[in-house]
Amino acid sequence: MMKRFLCIAISAAVLLGVVAQQPAMTDIKKQKKEAQQDIKKTSQKIKENKNETAKTLADLNRITSEIDASNKKIADLNLQIADINVRIHGVNQEIEMLDSTVGRLQSNYLRAIKKIRMHRVSGNKMMFLLSSESFHQAYRRMRYLREFSRWREAQTRQIKAARRKLEQQKHQLVALQNERSKTINTINSTKLSLEGKRAEQNRIVKQLREEKGDLMQILQEQQRKLNQLDQQLNRLIEAEQRAAAERARAEAEKRRKAEEEKARKAEEARKAEEARLKKEREEREAELRRNKEQQRREAEKKKKEELKRKQKELEKEQERLRKEQERIDKEREEARKREEQRRSQPAESDEDIRMDGNFESNKGKLPVPVTGSYRIVKQFGRHKHPVLEYVTIDSPGIEIEAAASAAARSVFAGTVTNIYRVDNEYNYVVLVKHGSYTTVYAGLKTLNVKKGDSVKAGQSLGSLFPDVNDTSHAVLHFQVRKGTTKLDPQAWIK
Repeated sequence: MMKRFLCIAISAAVLLGVVAQQPAMTDIKKQKKEAQQDIKKTSQKIKENKNETAKTLADLNRITSEIDASNKKIADLNLQIADINVRIHGVNQEIEMLDSTVGRLQSNYLRAIKKIRMHRVSGNKMMFLLSSESFHQAYRRMRYLREFSRWREAQTRQIKAARRKLEQQKHQLVALQNERSKTINTINSTKLSLEGKRAEQNRIVKQLREEKGDLMQILQEQQRKLNQLDQQLNRLIEAEQRAAAERARAEAEKRRKAEEEKARKAEEARKAEEARLKKEREEREAELRRNKEQQRREAEKKKKEELKRKQKELEKEQERLRKEQERIDKEREEARKREEQRRSQPAESDEDIRMDGNFESNKGKLPVPVTGSYRIVKQFGRHKHPVLEYVTIDSPGIEIEAAASAAARSVFAGTVTNIYRVDNEYNYVVLVKHGSYTTVYAGLKTLNVKKGDSVKAGQSLGSLFPDVNDTSHAVLHFQVRKGTTKLDPQAWIK
């Protein structure tokens, strides 16, 4: 009985312990679920913050480019105002000169009219002539009146012409002053716009400095992608160079064998020609001997002069054959010397192989590799960020921002040597070969060409991949290389 009671008591205690633990297990599971939700929300918030920081950095690059363009526009407008001021000064000087000329002409004209009136000539010209004391005096007075009339007409024309030119200069002065006012208004509006952009730039810089940690991570990630792209391009270009060198060596070997075959056939032809001439000479010599024998046998039947004529003809032919043989021997000797000279020359080395085209002669004249309006948002090479002084950028090319609908285009005629795809915003990368130079177009969404295609200058390579942070714009990464040496693309495009 006691044992039974003890078993019942133990069972009851165990059951009470299980019931007591059940609420504690439920709370732990609930806390775990809440912690997982908090972690998920925090991760999503971190991702959103990084995306927002990347978009802010792109906005900073765009505003910095716009500020540079505004400063350049203001500088150009100031130069225009300086030029207008110089032109206004010149017009004012010319107006002063014309005023002086008009005054002088009018003064001379008035003095001449007064002088005539003092002599009472203009009142009655006929009386002035009839009052002459002699015919000679009347003739001189008539000549005087005629010359004075011509002079007065000429003075009138000069005064009218000077007044017209003066009016034209005054109109030009007003137009220049209006142009200067418009230019000054444009400068003021540009400065107002520039102040707004600088305020926006300062706001973005302040925001980026507050998010320096995320910004550095984004910049490091962008630099890592650029370095990865650069390494892959170097491998592809080196492989192309090795293949080109191998093709050049194969072509050189092919040419060498073709020249040897040509020389062999030429030697065979020369020997065949020599054998033919030798046979012909022997046949003619035999014919000569037969003729001589016949001449001897038929000496009694034919005239001596006929035999002599034939003898001379045969001797001339023999002389011709001898000279022909000398010519053949001379050509054979020259061919032998050329062959020895060719064999003594060293084979073409890799350094002698040149693949230059006329790409280099068009430096500074190449078109921009995107269609439509554009702005350069990242410069070539290693340099400090134009605004974030603690950030250093190392770019193997330039980055050009254009509209989302823009397309990449070839800057010069060439051959598409490679196309590959990367798992980031550069997406499709296209390499175009121009002799010893290569241009690189990274950031394409679709392709209009394939590997091995020949392209012309300005031909579309494909549409651009939209910016992941701003779908209204797209960015093309563009490089110019000579072999594996990276060159500044801005020195090559217009």
